[in-house]
Amino acid sequence: MDLKDILEKHLLFLKGDEKGECADLRGADLRNADLSSADLRNANLRNSDLRNSDLWNAKLISADLRGADLRNANLQDSNLQYANLWNADLQGADLRGADLRGTKLISADLQYADLRNAVGNSSEIRSLFIFDEYTVVYSKERLQIGCENHAISEWWTFDDRRIAHMDGEKALSFWHKNKQLIQSILEQVPAK
Repeated sequence: MDLKDILEKHLLFLKGDEKGECADLRGADLRNADLSSADLRNANLRNSDLRNSDLWNAKLISADLRGADLRNANLQDSNLQYANLWNADLQGADLRGADLRGTKLISADLQYADLRNAVGNSSEIRSLFIFDEYTVVYSKERLQIGCENHAISEWWTFDDRRIAHMDGEKALSFWHKNKQLIQSILEQVPAK
């Protein structure tokens, strides 16, 4: 069955039609797919490859995206409410305007998600573009600087040796210069 047929059957499923079938796209290769404005509510996209896919304005409410590869995906204005993004790779994903309320993304399940270069929606995910050396992205409980993603509370306890282990002298210099500023921003403008 091709993608078009799966999406058509999924729409019937969402309408309660007995001929419908919930989209099961587990492990599917959907690289570069145009899924803009697609209605994928409750769809199973677990471990799917969605690299470079266009999910602009897609409805992904309660979708299972665990382990999905969403690198460089366009998720602008998508609705990801209550979606499960545990262990998803979001490196370079564009999340501007995305609705992330209730997603696993805003809970502790961000520990394996990769948010390098992701553009937050200024609510659940916030991005700081004031630094030249590293991209800084944070949620309510997680802070990612460059490729290092840890609980916010952990960052404040890291000693110089631990920071230097991340990226050598460059990381240590960045941390000494910007730790207080980052801490202040996270306290004054917390993510929801």
